[in-house]
Amino acid sequence: VWSATPFLNLTGSVSRGFRAANAFDLGAIGVSGGGLEIAPQEAARLGAFTGTSDGATAVSSEVAVTALRPEHVYAVEAGAKLRTGRVAASMTAFDLELRDLIARRTAIFPTGLAGASIAGYAVVSQDDEGRAYAAVDPRPIVTRVNVDQARVHGVELDTHVRVTRTWIASAQVSVAHGREAGGAYLRRMPPVIGGVRVKWEPSLQPVWLEGVITIAATQDRLSPGDLSDARIGARRRRDDIAAFFSGTATDLGLVGNGRLISTGESLADVQQRVLGSADALPLFTQTDGFVVGSVRGGWRLSERVEVTLILDNVTDTSYRWHGSGVDAPGLSLAAKLRIRLPGT
Repeated sequence: VWSATPFLNLTGSVSRGFRAANAFDLGAIGVSGGGLEIAPQEAARLGAFTGTSDGATAVSSEVAVTALRPEHVYAVEAGAKLRTGRVAASMTAFDLELRDLIARRTAIFPTGLAGASIAGYAVVSQDDEGRAYAAVDPRPIVTRVNVDQARVHGVELDTHVRVTRTWIASAQVSVAHGREAGGAYLRRMPPVIGGVRVKWEPSLQPVWLEGVITIAATQDRLSPGDLSDARIGARRRRDDIAAFFSGTATDLGLVGNGRLISTGESLADVQQRVLGSADALPLFTQTDGFVVGSVRGGWRLSERVEVTLILDNVTDTSYRWHGSGVDAPGLSLAAKLRIRLPGT
């Protein structure tokens, strides 16, 4: 830290760290958001090669799956902090250089695996590239490997201004980009996220009121694994659509007499509309951005008791956080009662 002026501090740091493979990395077995995953030692036993990505279109990198090594990170940060009587602001830029990053990859197996059992799951098919499929999930089987290099860099900004004795305004924004050495996007990277907050807090009254606006940009920097992830891209095959059409959709009363009731489409019509001439496609190629407003207010009934009302998503906007897999709540109202016990 260097105090450039009485109001401005400059900061910087260089650090190094590592993470050994944990129990989840070493023993993950079963279906997750990325598909059916098997342990690295099982993939190595079967002679698997590392795929070029964790997506459904991965091909062999000609690198055999081996025991996991610890991943390492080299971090560089630089920033500035400004503080005056009314204004406090900070900016931090960071660069993370990752080595031997532990990540999910599609396993590419030697031919002849169809009909075998892997970690208790029957392999129902294997394509020409060596990708293997089990009945429990339409995506190819994946495992954990060490990725040679990756980089994450970005910037964070934060500003806090006391406009008057009773009004306070603040804003923040964060940006982060991540890529592997080959240029592919890192999985589940967040979009640009920011927000603005304005608060009225009179010093002589037991009430306060606050307006909050949360902003997220559209995230279209998706990795192949993101596009296959059920929570992001939701890749679908013709067989998946057919199974849903004749199974769940029929049970729910959405399909009758071989037709989608709402549109009159047949199964072939739906497959053509969703996939065109392709055999499989992600339903979403981006997570849409959003702007959501909330209002909060509080009343201090005493030194130990406070009531807070929160009105979220005042415009009843339909949105979801990137990678969550579910839509956020619409217009909602919540009340909180906080009681501080003696001695706290």
